[in-house]
Amino acid sequence: MRQPKRVRLKESQLGTAAMQSLFADTLNWMDDRLYWLEKLIPQPTKIRIEGAVAYRYPEKTPQIALVLRLARIVSGLRASTYLWSAGLLQEQAAICRMVNEFQDDVTFLTLAQLEEEQPPLLHRFLEAFFAEENSAKNFRSGVRVKGHDTPNRKNILNYISQHPASGGDPFTGSNASLALSFAISGYVHGSAEHIVEMFDPAKRRLVTNVWPENPFCPAHERDLRNYFYRGVLAFGFAGVALNDDSTKSSVLDFRKLYEDSEGNPVGL
Repeated sequence: MRQPKRVRLKESQLGTAAMQSLFADTLNWMDDRLYWLEKLIPQPTKIRIEGAVAYRYPEKTPQIALVLRLARIVSGLRASTYLWSAGLLQEQAAICRMVNEFQDDVTFLTLAQLEEEQPPLLHRFLEAFFAEENSAKNFRSGVRVKGHDTPNRKNILNYISQHPASGGDPFTGSNASLALSFAISGYVHGSAEHIVEMFDPAKRRLVTNVWPENPFCPAHERDLRNYFYRGVLAFGFAGVALNDDSTKSSVLDFRKLYEDSEGNPVGL
């Protein structure tokens, strides 16, 4: 297993090559941890769906869902760094919005599956998560196309904020998470306020190609640091959910690299 470099970034180092080095080290560590955690759950089996080969997991457990969410966190963070380096910040921020929700899901799945009696919200989540996508089949058959009964994002955040392990004020915790989600939703839905960040006053036009000199790059890199930090914490939750001491231990090493001497996240 790769070990983190014992280098802690200071506020003055944000936006430097040291930051990108930390991101690369973190992604390598996440890859190793994900591969290890995959060994703790059943592997998907090969099946056939309408004549085509596909792979599906034999069970619908919170542990499997958690590992799959971790995979999307890691791939999303990696894609975000590529898009950030190219100055394609609209797309980078949109992916980070998804990563943010996946990180909330990991927290929810961990807390819910540790309860003595699993809450109905967890059952709804798992049923929707593992459900087959039949919209095209229903459309061809002339059946009304409906979505899955996926729990509302607000329900997930309320559960997390009201859980005893979260501590603090439930309203403030839930409201803060919703505020973050709404603040970056404009990148997903394409609001004018966010799209206009693509305007280059020197060229007097909207830039749709790579733009490494994008003036918003430093701010977005600081935001990326937040998502990477939360990604590290997500692996900590996974270590608890899967009862894996090695993951819980290595998370502490990487978490320290993202925190200042008082244990607070740097630059968030």
